[in-house]
Amino acid sequence: PPQLHGRPHLIGPTLRLALQGTLAAGGQAILLMNRRGYASYIACPSAACGWSMRCTECDASLVHHRLRPSAEHGGVGGGGEVAFVRCHHCLAEQRLERTCPICQRRLIGLGGGTQSVEDELEGALGLSRDRDLLRVDGDSMRSARDWFAALARFASGELRVLVGTQMISKGLDYPNVRLVGVVDADTAIALPDFRAAERTFQLVTQVAGRAGRGEHAGRVIVQTMNPRAEPIRFAAQHDYLGFATAELSTRRRAGLPPITRMARIVVRHEDLARADAMSAELAAALRAAAASIEGRQHVASAASARPPIRIDGPLPCPVSRIAGQYRMEVTITAAARGQVQEVLRIARQRGIAKSDARMAIDVDPIALM
Repeated sequence: PPQLHGRPHLIGPTLRLALQGTLAAGGQAILLMNRRGYASYIACPSAACGWSMRCTECDASLVHHRLRPSAEHGGVGGGGEVAFVRCHHCLAEQRLERTCPICQRRLIGLGGGTQSVEDELEGALGLSRDRDLLRVDGDSMRSARDWFAALARFASGELRVLVGTQMISKGLDYPNVRLVGVVDADTAIALPDFRAAERTFQLVTQVAGRAGRGEHAGRVIVQTMNPRAEPIRFAAQHDYLGFATAELSTRRRAGLPPITRMARIVVRHEDLARADAMSAELAAALRAAAASIEGRQHVASAASARPPIRIDGPLPCPVSRIAGQYRMEVTITAAARGQVQEVLRIARQRGIAKSDARMAIDVDPIALM
C-alpha cells in the first residue's frame, strides 16, 4: 500500500520498556488508543501549499485506514493490504493518495490510531498480529461473536496484548493483566465539548482499573503532552473527589450542566443560507419564549426568582457540515428542566421548534459535536 512519510513513534521509551518487561515475565498488557485508523490527518508538508485530504460532503478530515482484505474485507483484491481513507461522519471512502495533487510533494500522515499502534508493536516488539497481538475496535470487531472470541483468546492467554479503543476500557477482569498503557490521553481533552475533561478522566480511570486485578501488581503508564491537565493529573492520583470538585467549580462559573439544564437544537440544510435563516428564526423565537417566561417570573417574589434563561446561538456546530448538510446550533440553558421544557413548548406551539429532517432537539445532550 502507499506509505506516508513523517510518522513519529506513538509508543514512548518508558511504555516500550514496560511492555517488554511485562511480556518477558509472562504477563499480559492492554493498550488504549481511543482513535480508529492509521492516521487521522493526511496533508502536504508544504506550509505554502497547505493541501489536506478532506471529505467533500463533511467538514472533516479523511482518516487513513489500512485494511487487510483477507481478514476484514471478504478477500477482495487478492490478499495483501489495501490503504484507503474514510470519513468517520458520513463513512465515504476513497483511495489514499501518495502525493499532493497541487505541488506533487509526498504526503505525510499525522495523528495515530489503533492500526498504527498495532503496526508499531509488531515492528518494535516482534509481536505477531492476530497471534499474540489483537486490535479491538469498531473496524476489527464486526459482531458480538468477534468480540467474545477475542475475549476468550485473551482470557486463555493465547493473546498477550490487546490494543483498542474505549471498547476495552471497562468490563474486563483478567488477573494476568499487569500493564495498562494509555497511548494518547490527549485525544479527547481538546474537543469542543464542555464534558471533554470529564470523559478524559473517566476513560483513563476506567482503563487503569484493568491492571493488577490478580496476584501480580499492576502498572499504569499514561502518555500525555499535558501532564498538568486536571483530568490527567487527578486520574493518575485516582482522585475522583478532587476532580469532581474542580470540574463542578468550573461548570458552576460557566453556568453549565449539571449546575444547569440544557437543550440543544441542531438545524440542518443543504443550503448554507437556508440553514442560517432557519436557525436565526429559531433563536429569535426561543428568546421571545424565554422573555415571556421571565416576565411571568418577575411578578413572583424576589425570593423565588430564578436566574435568567440563556439562549446561545445560532452558531455553526463543531462539525459544521455532515453528509452534505450544513449544521447550525442553538442552545437553551436554564436553572431547571421545567424552564427548558417551557421554552420548547412555547416554540413548538408557534410552529418554530420541531423534530424533523431539518431540526433535531436534544434535551440534556450527551455530546455536542
